[in-house]
Amino acid sequence: MRAELERPLNGFAVRRLELIPGVRLERLDGVVAALCPALPELDFVNRIYGVEGVAELGPLEALYAAEGLRPWVELPEGREPDGWQRVEPVWVLAGPAAPLDAEAVREAGPDEAELFAATFCNGNGAPPFARPPVARWAGEPGWRLYLAELDGAPAAAGLLVIEDEIGCLAAASTLEASRGRGCQTALIRRRISDAAAAGCREVCALTANPASRRNLERCRLELAYTKTAWRKL
Repeated sequence: MRAELERPLNGFAVRRLELIPGVRLERLDGVVAALCPALPELDFVNRIYGVEGVAELGPLEALYAAEGLRPWVELPEGREPDGWQRVEPVWVLAGPAAPLDAEAVREAGPDEAELFAATFCNGNGAPPFARPPVARWAGEPGWRLYLAELDGAPAAAGLLVIEDEIGCLAAASTLEASRGRGCQTALIRRRISDAAAAGCREVCALTANPASRRNLERCRLELAYTKTAWRKL
């Protein structure tokens, strides 16, 4: 199951990076190393994707050292790399795709890419220059953008990526003023339901946030496995 779920999760992460100017991707035997010297402290643009073992890190560390960067990586539990600092646990949850009720959530239209990007980035506290790459998500095959509304205005945003009969709840955020009002639960339920309608047999999501994990579990997803995030010392 692990390999089956990692494929869409990493596929989304890498394609997201390909849409961001200034991010360099190096590929080695199925592993992707993302490097962004302009944003050295931003984790997802300086991260190694697709690593399954500690031994794979050696050849990649030199890439980051040459740029003066300290990369992040997520590894299976029990694998502790030398010279890296443990950051936090990362949970992957999964469950069957099934119809669920969800109110006040709609799929963003083709002319709402900018609105989606603004909502998503504002919810994450991202700067305005982060919006154009997110707006490009609207043109990606198999990617579906959603907005949750409160009082008739966008309050939260979420993305569903469909690949190989798996629906990946790939990214989401809620505006600070709208948090605690059920937006994320509604987004999760709508995306699970739409994944089922699209023929997916399973859905998955990755999170390091305990509140997000609780929201996913309330929507019938269960812990599939745990990884640990590390950063090079």
